[in-house]
Amino acid sequence: MGTLMWLVDLDAEGGDEAAASAAHPWLDEAERARAAALTEADDRRRYVQAHLVLRRLLGEARGVLPAEVRIPRSPCLACGDLHGRPVVPGGPHFSLSRSGRWAAIAIDEDARVGIDIEIAQAASRLEPLRSELLSDGETAGPDGLLRLWVRKEAYLKATGAGLTRPMSTVGADELRAVVDLELPDGLVGALATLPTGTGR
Repeated sequence: MGTLMWLVDLDAEGGDEAAASAAHPWLDEAERARAAALTEADDRRRYVQAHLVLRRLLGEARGVLPAEVRIPRSPCLACGDLHGRPVVPGGPHFSLSRSGRWAAIAIDEDARVGIDIEIAQAASRLEPLRSELLSDGETAGPDGLLRLWVRKEAYLKATGAGLTRPMSTVGADELRAVVDLELPDGLVGALATLPTGTGR
C-alpha cells in the first residue's frame, strides 16, 4: 500500500462551531478533553476538524464507523512509557500534524510513520532554539533551521518518543528515514517511515 498522505485546509472543511464542537460523537474522551481545554475558538474548531477527518480516514481504512476507531497511546520505543505515538490496535499506522489552518495526515498499513508540518517562520524566531535543535557537529543556515526541525519532529513521532527525546540527540544517520514534502508556499513539512519491529 505504501504511505498515503493528505493535506487538509481546516478552514475550508465546512461546519460551524457546533458541528465541530468538543462534544462531537465521533471523538473519544481524550480528544474531547483536549479540545475543551483549548481556549481559542479557532484552535478548538481546527483541532476537532482535524480529528474528525482523521477518524473518517482511519474508519475507511479499517471498514468501521469513525466513532468506532480506538486510538490509545503506544509505549514509547525509547522510554517504554505510554507517551508514545497514538496507535490504532490492529493498524493502520498513522500520524497527524497541525499548524494554523493546515493539517497533514499520513497512513501506512506496514510502516510506522511520523509527519510534521509547520507554517514558515522568520529565521530570527528559530535562532534561540538552535542549541536545542542541532546535534554535535551539525550545522544549518538560518533558513535551514525550520526544515531541520520538521525532519526531526517527524522522525521522533515515528519512533514514538515525540518531544520527550531532545531533538539535539537525533543525528543525521537517523534522518535517512525522513523525506521532505512538497507543500504549498508558506508550509514546510517532512515524513518519516520506519519499519515495524525496529528498535529506534
